[in-house]
Amino acid sequence: MKWMEVIQVRTAYNGGGKGFSVIQDRVANLRNAAGLLFITLLKHQQYLGDIAAVLVWNDQRQPVKTREGYALADTMTQYGSIDHAVWEVVAEQQAMEESAARQKRHKSKGI
Repeated sequence: MKWMEVIQVRTAYNGGGKGFSVIQDRVANLRNAAGLLFITLLKHQQYLGDIAAVLVWNDQRQPVKTREGYALADTMTQYGSIDHAVWEVVAEQQAMEESAARQKRHKSKGI
């Protein structure tokens, strides 16, 4: 099952600074966690102090806030208010199946 953990922080900084580099380091340390498909760090383009980390998991456990997510949220809490949520991926499989079917139709038509 694929699911996501999204952790957002609203900081008083204008993007960058020590807080951002500390968060980047924490994210880099999590990249090899078991079951973690990938992790992405985002910076809001209008509110430069807003940072989000998206951890995409692919394993059999129920979607929950993970130990890794809590550790990252704890680091981010030092720089502002946090929103830590878990999201289940529900439509990606359908889109992949539709894409595969489309490719198959194109191949059969010689496109």
